[in-house]
Amino acid sequence: MISLSGFIQWAITNYPADKYALIFGNHGGAWPGFGTDETSPEVDGNDDLLTLEEIDSAILEATQKTGINKFDLIGFDACLQADIQTLHIMKQYGKIYVGSEETEPGIGWQYDQILTYLRFASIPID
Repeated sequence: MISLSGFIQWAITNYPADKYALIFGNHGGAWPGFGTDETSPEVDGNDDLLTLEEIDSAILEATQKTGINKFDLIGFDACLQADIQTLHIMKQYGKIYVGSEETEPGIGWQYDQILTYLRFASIPID
């Protein structure tokens, strides 16, 4: 949780912008939580999964410390994270939510296409 909050704060402080997206990428587990840390010893049998409560606390702390009211986009590049429990928590932090209620390909989203679109969409038009 501390790492997530700290990362969000670092990114917003070091890369100020008009719009922010927060995208999680790893293994999704629906209501039990998200992500695994295979390098941490299993304490409770979940590979140090971030619970929804931990994600909620981390984003709340980061938004309070940075003054960001809501992210323009929150996405979970992970399986099973479009469940009602996750959406209920994320609705307070993001204007748009993208997630999958089903499994996703192991390679994840097509970031090359997404970032190309964003790069061209951010060029000012006279």
